[in-house]
Amino acid sequence: MKWDKEIDYNIAYAYYTAQRDYEKKEYFKKKTERHAKRYTYYTILLIQLINKCNISEAVEGLYRVCNGLTQQARKRKSKKMISIEMPKFDVKICRKHVELLYNNGKVKTPLSSTWTKKNIGYNTHSNKHAR
Repeated sequence: MKWDKEIDYNIAYAYYTAQRDYEKKEYFKKKTERHAKRYTYYTILLIQLINKCNISEAVEGLYRVCNGLTQQARKRKSKKMISIEMPKFDVKICRKHVELLYNNGKVKTPLSSTWTKKNIGYNTHSNKHAR
């Protein structure tokens, strides 16, 4: 089974941005947790796409920014801190769901990676290697 689906960076960026904008609009219209969670997941995928990092690094970067810390994340293997470039996002929407994913320093990535496979059709590894 081939893991990398060789997705196009520009198409993925446009798709995530459009979906995120839709979820934000729906969240403010209906105030449902479903839309807040989806908005958070699309934000995490956008961070991963922009920085070409692991999903756990994207979750940690978002968590740190939501809590007023630096725009950095810890590399998974080396534990070295790396700088993370953040797209503009609504902290109020993301805070609750990113705290569920980042629990006491341990990142729960299966939630976002399983969700990505189910809803978008490929895994987060393909997102990391988009060209």
